[in-house]
Amino acid sequence: MSSQDRANEAQTESASVPAPAVTARAGAPLTLAALTAGHPDAVFALQRRAGNRAVTRALARRELQRKKSDPLGHKTISASVGHSSYNLPEDVATVAFLLNKVPSAQGGPTIPLKSDGSVSKEDIAVLTAAILQFQQAQKGLSQDGHVDPGEATLARLNSLDVDFFPISPGDIQFAPDPEPPAVDTRGPRGVNTSEHDLLKSVYGDHLDISKIVIVFNAVLGAGSTRTIGNTIEVQGGSMSDHTLIHEAGHAYQYQLGDHYIASSLWAQFQATIRHGDRGYAYQYEDLVDKKVPFDNWNAEQQAEWIADHRQLPPSRRGEPGYP
Repeated sequence: MSSQDRANEAQTESASVPAPAVTARAGAPLTLAALTAGHPDAVFALQRRAGNRAVTRALARRELQRKKSDPLGHKTISASVGHSSYNLPEDVATVAFLLNKVPSAQGGPTIPLKSDGSVSKEDIAVLTAAILQFQQAQKGLSQDGHVDPGEATLARLNSLDVDFFPISPGDIQFAPDPEPPAVDTRGPRGVNTSEHDLLKSVYGDHLDISKIVIVFNAVLGAGSTRTIGNTIEVQGGSMSDHTLIHEAGHAYQYQLGDHYIASSLWAQFQATIRHGDRGYAYQYEDLVDKKVPFDNWNAEQQAEWIADHRQLPPSRRGEPGYP
């Protein structure tokens, strides 16, 4: 299943400071700079072309870049802060700064904390209560009223530093998708000429395109387009180029003998448990940043990269380069 087929499932959280709703128009350039600036036209254009999941990935990529370049990105402390802690002024200021970034619905303070590094008894008591409130609101954190260097509470606070994007994706009202083009919904069938040419340009001789079978209006796909072996089962009567390339990526994996179904299901299960959204199983930007070998990616990450870049990676073409 590709990102486009999961567009209706994509959910994004609003920023802590609400912004006016924006109705976006089509036609903006799909540049990361435009997305970075929160330009609604660019967000809308990306959503219409590749789905809501692509917007989410672009925002995640933006946050990753921000945290590399922005000195206020991933905050660190040198000693514990809060209950029975060292409470060094600079560390106290850092924790208060991060807590103030957290929406109150997620455990952030309803009244902004002092972030000047004050270590008076009264201010530390207020900060400790705010830390405990945050820990109680977040799943999986120890409720001990203090923040330690390199531990889970600090990592969670850094992950919720959400005000990097001036327009929240939740504030953008996406226009409805246009009616899909008329296609042959009878099936199963092999690929047509345009589909063959597209897949050939992406996979070359590494995929036996003659074995690909497409079934439109599939009734066994559990609401999502999926690929079983060489058969692509499409939900509905049409399929985008991105979806075709992504699903053909699973056929490519199948023809190589990879256990792609187990890899895909396990990755989506882990993403759901860890993030509450199986869409995280498709995100590969962090792997690229860490130079993780392509063979070590999960099946969905591999297929998504191929669909996004419309080519096999150099490592699969027998050429130098990454991935």
